[in-house]
Amino acid sequence: MTLRPSGRTTLSLAIAILVVLLACKKKREPLSFIADPPIVEGRNYTLTVGTAKECDTGKKHFAPKKGFVHLGVEVTFEATTEHLVSIQSYPMKLKAPDGNIYGTSLGQCQPEFPIGVHIKKGQRQHGLLTFEIPENSTSFLLSYEFHASPSEGLDFVSTILKL
Repeated sequence: MTLRPSGRTTLSLAIAILVVLLACKKKREPLSFIADPPIVEGRNYTLTVGTAKECDTGKKHFAPKKGFVHLGVEVTFEATTEHLVSIQSYPMKLKAPDGNIYGTSLGQCQPEFPIGVHIKKGQRQHGLLTFEIPENSTSFLLSYEFHASPSEGLDFVSTILKL
């Protein structure tokens, strides 16, 4: 006599195998980068880059697209002269080794970096700038390229973010 599994038995066995396979799937470690060098000097300011870690904006409508994550980069701008320094997020970019460039995200991790303010000597602004990046990223060139005025021209600083 030969025993044949019923359709229900076969389905149960297939579901059990699927559950085991999903349980064994290794979870990806959250991204975390360090800056090298952590401090760079601009014309009228110092930019200090602290931790850069994967973060959640807490807002579903700003969720990253599939295969991407939000990266919160801890930055501090400190004015070093009496010249007013305008703090903006749009000149801040991440450039990947493959040449792709990522600007700041609309969804912001907390504490959000204040933008649209002016600081002068002795004043500083601190917070997280948020970028939407591929979840398999390994390094970036973080750059701040700000066109202060026609007479002053371009002010450019950069640092490397690496795992």
